[in-house]
Amino acid sequence: MLQTARREALAADAGLLIVESDVVVKSNTLQGLFDGAVQRPDCAIAAAVTTYEHGLINYPYLHARGRENQVYPEKKHCSFCCSLLTPKFLGQFDFEQLDPTKNWYDVTISHEALKAGFRNYLLRPFRCGIVLTAVVRGNS
Repeated sequence: MLQTARREALAADAGLLIVESDVVVKSNTLQGLFDGAVQRPDCAIAAAVTTYEHGLINYPYLHARGRENQVYPEKKHCSFCCSLLTPKFLGQFDFEQLDPTKNWYDVTISHEALKAGFRNYLLRPFRCGIVLTAVVRGNS
C-alpha cells in the first residue's frame, strides 16, 4: 500500500499524508504540517504530536512535553500517527526497498531520511487526538 501511495503522490507532485486509523486530526493540523514542511527545504517528514482526548501528550512523543509551540528536528524518528512525507523525500527514497515482512515502517523510513541528509520535524503547535478503545467484560 505504501508503494502505491508513494507512486500516486509523486505523480501528483504531492506529499504523502499518513494518519493512523485511531487518530482524530484537528482542524488546522494538515495545513500546518504542509506549511511547516514547505518552510523547511531539508524536511523529509513533518509530524504532529498525538494527545489523549483531554490533551495530554501520549507515546511516542512524551519528550515533547514542555516544548509547546516549538518546531524542532527529531533526532531519532517520527511516528506515523499523523505525518506528512514531502515530495522531495519521496522522490529520493524508493519504498520498494522496505522489508515486506514488517508491519511498521516509521522507524525505517525516518532513519532513511536522516541517512539521505534530510531532517524529520516535530511541529509541536499542531496535534492530533488519539481515540482510546476500552474493552469491558462482564461476568457471564
